[in-house]
Amino acid sequence: MKEEKFYNLFDKHNDSVFEALNALCTSIKDICKGNMEKAILNAQKVIELESKDDALVNELREELIKGALLKYSTEDYFMLVEAVERILDRSEIVARHIVLLENFPPPQEIVNLGLKMSETLFEASKIFNEALKIFSENFSKAMEKTKKVRELRDSIINDEFNLIKILINLNAECKTMMLYKDVFSLLARTSETIMNAANTLQTIIAKYSI
Repeated sequence: MKEEKFYNLFDKHNDSVFEALNALCTSIKDICKGNMEKAILNAQKVIELESKDDALVNELREELIKGALLKYSTEDYFMLVEAVERILDRSEIVARHIVLLENFPPPQEIVNLGLKMSETLFEASKIFNEALKIFSENFSKAMEKTKKVRELRDSIINDEFNLIKILINLNAECKTMMLYKDVFSLLARTSETIMNAANTLQTIIAKYSI
């Protein structure tokens, strides 16, 4: 059945994005612990997952074009698939910047905030993934989870600016400061793509709650 194939692909796509975010957050933790080799391996995993997910997204689009009989409109699923895809696209960019850090260990002054940002991002990704899994069965629970994503995004943005302030006031070498500013700013932008995807899900829920 077309719809069964679509739903299986849809779940694989969402799980692939969550797996990539898990690897990305683990990579950031590795950086903060000074284990640059592991950090780069996890970053490369993100890049590989993004490449594999492209094929999944193409299949999903093909199934939508074929006209699978789905619970919600084709347009809604197109919007949701693309919103989730953008999370992985952004994660890949962060991962590629992490690879550039190979010979630049992190300043100790930013380690705690860096760890906090990675943990908050992982929490946001986990909650959004849960919302995706339950939204077709329980609108209200899914809506609550999407609201929590926004709160976590706000926390990450606040930590981003505090981390940048620390970097600016450090006596760190210019390249180090620039590279780490880029990585953590891009990490914050990743949280925004999760929030945007959560907003898309909210819109769909609101549409069918009427």
